[in-house]
Amino acid sequence: EPTVTLLPLISKPLMVLPGETVKIYMSIPLFLKIEAEDPYHLLEEIPALQSPKTWFGESTRAGEICYSTRIKAVLDKRELVHRPYRALSQLIIENRGHDALHVEKLKVPAPFLALFQDEDGHFYTSVIHYIRETDGHIKTIDVLSPEGGDDLFFLSGPRLRADSSLLSPLTHFFSQP
Repeated sequence: EPTVTLLPLISKPLMVLPGETVKIYMSIPLFLKIEAEDPYHLLEEIPALQSPKTWFGESTRAGEICYSTRIKAVLDKRELVHRPYRALSQLIIENRGHDALHVEKLKVPAPFLALFQDEDGHFYTSVIHYIRETDGHIKTIDVLSPEGGDDLFFLSGPRLRADSSLLSPLTHFFSQP
């Protein structure tokens, strides 16, 4: 079974100029996790939306199976329609490099994000912060609390705990010219 990771394919490539930071918003499908408590045992994880599986990585040998979906990534979160089976995610892409960063596809590590809900019943995930360093590599990913965190109710922590693979260089997450 693949790692439950969302691979959005952005319909229009995004270019982040050197020294610039871009915040984008997207919605990602929720998963229903069914567990037994005593003793703890994960019975099943069921996606709210069935997405096709695809390969994502640097090569055919280095990577992982992911779920793929086309998404509408927007700069203003008010442009997204709230759906009961999706959560709003914010991604911050910071380009400290010396040339433009072209983003055509990226991997959203959904299992490593916490889930929150507002008083209207809308779901939100933690914020992902990608930083492209001056050497051109994506070396840092921070998972932050969502905007408006004071008005959000914490529902669940990440489904998976981050290990060194989440923090490893991630240049292949972005398409470079």
